[in-house]
Amino acid sequence: MKKSKFSEEQMVGILREGQGGMAIKTEAYRLSMRCRKQIEHLFGEAKEQMGLRRARLRGKVNVLEQCLMTATAQNIKRLVKALERMPGAAITAVQNQAQQSADFFARQLNLLFIEISRATFRCIPCAT
Repeated sequence: MKKSKFSEEQMVGILREGQGGMAIKTEAYRLSMRCRKQIEHLFGEAKEQMGLRRARLRGKVNVLEQCLMTATAQNIKRLVKALERMPGAAITAVQNQAQQSADFFARQLNLLFIEISRATFRCIPCAT
């Protein structure tokens, strides 16, 4: 390997100048890096721990469903962590809202299953 004519400290300075020099020292850049780190962490978690590196099924609809399910799982994890940090009164209010939402979705699913069962078991005359 060819030895560089610049020291490591000089190389860091050269790289920073190539990236815009003073931009590294601004608050906006630091904020941007913090946001980027959080986003990259979420994508890394999805790929490494939740199986998003590879599509399980083929087709746009199936891949989209896999991505949405992964994002939903990540959001649920974030909600649980947020609830752990909340004071007691706020947790009670959130739990009540969650229960109302769960009841609503349960009613909607029940109606959907009823419609599906009616459509599935409907007698269709045979063409003879």
